[in-house]
This record gives sequence, C-alpha cells and structure tokens, in this order.
Amino acid sequence: MYKNIGILGCGTLGVSIARQLQALNKFTLRLSTSNVNLLQDKYVNYSMESMFVNNQALCEKSDIIFLGVRPQQFSQIKDLAIAKDKIVISLMSTIATNNIQTSFNNNNVTRIMTTIPELNENNFGIAGIFGEDVKIAAELIKSINIKTFILQKESTIDIFTVLVNLPYLISNADDKSIFELEAYLTILLNNESINVPNLFKWAIAAVNNSAQGLFNNDNLILSATKDGILAEIIKASQTTKSLVEIFKIALNKINIIREQL
Repeated sequence: MYKNIGILGCGTLGVSIARQLQALNKFTLRLSTSNVNLLQDKYVNYSMESMFVNNQALCEKSDIIFLGVRPQQFSQIKDLAIAKDKIVISLMSTIATNNIQTSFNNNNVTRIMTTIPELNENNFGIAGIFGEDVKIAAELIKSINIKTFILQKESTIDIFTVLVNLPYLISNADDKSIFELEAYLTILLNNESINVPNLFKWAIAAVNNSAQGLFNNDNLILSATKDGILAEIIKASQTTKSLVEIFKIALNKINIIREQL
C-alpha cells in the first residue's frame, strides 16, 4: 500500500483533500503551496505546519503526487524531477494527460476532477477519473467519501470540471431549467456509463443536507480559484438563469484557458 502522499500546489482543494486523508490516519502527508498566508488559518488549525516541504522534496519522498496547481502555473513545475515509479494524480483542468507524461517523463498519470470534500458534509462528493490505470487513484478518492466515475474519454474531464459544481448550479434554479440541463447533460455524456438522473439526485441531496448558505455566492467565492471555472459559473449566473447557457459558458471558459496556456 502506498503510504507517502504529496499534494503539490496545495490550495483550497488540496488542503481539503489533505484534511480528509489526515483524518484517516493512514498516510504520511507532504504539502507545498505558494499561498502560505492565505491558507495559514486552514492548516494551523489542523496541525499541518510540519507537513510543508519544497516541491522537489515532496516529489522525492512521496509515492503518490497530486498536482494541485492552477493550469496557468503548470509551466512553473514542469522541470521537477519525478521518478518513473511515482504515481501522478492531476487535479488540473485543461492540461492533457500526454502533456503531463511528457513533461515529467512519467506514464503513471491519472486525471481527476472532483468536488471539494469540505462541501460534501453528510453527502458523498463526485469525481470523474481518467487514465490508463485508475485503480489506485480511484481507491484513494473513494476513501474520502467521494463517488468515482471512471471515464472512457479524456474530453469528458472538461464536462466534469463544470459538473462537480452541479449543487451550486441547481441551488437556486427552477424546475424547468433543471430539467433542461439534465436533458443537455444526457446528450453530452451519452458515450459514458453515467446515470445522469442520479447525478441530479446527488446534487439535490448535497444542497438539502448542507449547512444553510453553504452554496451561496459569498461562501463559494471564498473557495473559487481566481479566473477559474467556478468563478466563471458564479459570474454567468448573475446574467442568465438558463443552466444550459451557464454550463456552455463554463465549458467555453475551459477552452479559453487552454488556448492561453
């Protein structure tokens, strides 16, 4: 069993995953971040100070390495030495598997798009996973109460990048708009073994079981990456009530980010 786990680029999502893994008391965690001051209140309260190391030390001492940097920051870590026997799990949107494999000369790459575990509360989260060998990554993510969907096509990762925000999307929507989005996603995901109605049941349960206000703009803005997909969804929701239109705007944002890299 792999016991040494590193989270490189430990932002809001990375810290949340680290906290869940820490609670299992099974792993030795190593973290790195460029946002020490921003995240200090999060990791100090959970005795994480000693877990922080520099990027190269993290790569050398971890069996499994999560890449949690923003896609725009990928160029800053491409020169890190990651041994071929390490397992790399990318949390980045837009950066393709073959790009990561080539950059690190490592074929053990899995991509994951997941909800922020802290937002799951009494409900499980969801994650889309793509890679040649997803078993280890899937088992690890399942261990922190996240339901995994093994994807057949890497392009579906883009859809999941938006889809993991489904509870927020439907939290203030009317039934007609929700029905239209469900029909739209059924078409988008027709090549994957995914029960779309069950995804909406999950999203509804996430909203109903969450603390009051958890999915409102003020709370989610705090966890949204600047110029990221959630930020784009929040922005779009202020100009249109159509969930399909918001979803399309968010998908287009992914393409814009990809073109800017």
